[in-house]
Amino acid sequence: MCAGSVSALRPSVRSRWTLTGITPGVNNHASAGSTFAAVAHVSKFCVDIGETVRDILNVERSLSMKGVSMSKWLVMICLGLVAVGCGGSSDPAPAAVTCGASNCTGCCFNNTCQVGSTAAACGHGGAACSACGSHQVCLPAQTCGLNPAQVWNVLLVSASVKATNNGSAWDGDASAPDPYGSFNDGAFLTAVKQDTYAPTWSGEGFSGTTAVVLAGFSFQLLDSDAIVDDPITANYSIVPVAANFATGSFTVGAVDGAQSITFSISKAP
Repeated sequence: MCAGSVSALRPSVRSRWTLTGITPGVNNHASAGSTFAAVAHVSKFCVDIGETVRDILNVERSLSMKGVSMSKWLVMICLGLVAVGCGGSSDPAPAAVTCGASNCTGCCFNNTCQVGSTAAACGHGGAACSACGSHQVCLPAQTCGLNPAQVWNVLLVSASVKATNNGSAWDGDASAPDPYGSFNDGAFLTAVKQDTYAPTWSGEGFSGTTAVVLAGFSFQLLDSDAIVDDPITANYSIVPVAANFATGSFTVGAVDGAQSITFSISKAP
């Protein structure tokens, strides 16, 4: 073993750190062979797992104390070998993965792919998830829509009747009309509201599936009389639209003897 052994290193690596070809007190820059031999030993040391930059600096300090001049470029070579051989890397960080059509068959929420088949997160093809409305479900096509099997209650809520029946009083005694509603050609009749121009009803109407309601229903508002009931409106076909299910109600504007007629749509229990 030559005189260039380094005692400053940990015992576990001491036997690997004997620098041959370095003579104490001599300018070792002039000896290219010795220098490259030292580099070979240093490089073997640097790539050993578990060694640190502190070890290299301790080597340089120990050699200096023993009168051996370890060139600065040799230190830099060793530091570079540590960076390359002991885990250092110049590779860029992996690119962040963005949820989208290329990696998600469901829908994306907070950059995370969801199944896309629930009312809370409905969608497909990597598009942004949609939260379905309370009146909707996530359909098999993974889009929000009305449940075809859902049963709905369509109820008469209120009406506003004009002051006269084409210029005449509604009743023979000049009193206010006695309105009631007729659904689907008399299949269901509401209660009669006595002597009022602003009747209201609660829970009176008909029930049907989504398809039945969307197909429309017939409705007529009448004034109950002793002998023959007077029509306040003609018998009209009323066709709700999808937006009416979202709002839960809709109003028919002025028609015939009525200023307005309001209905509600709600899920049947």
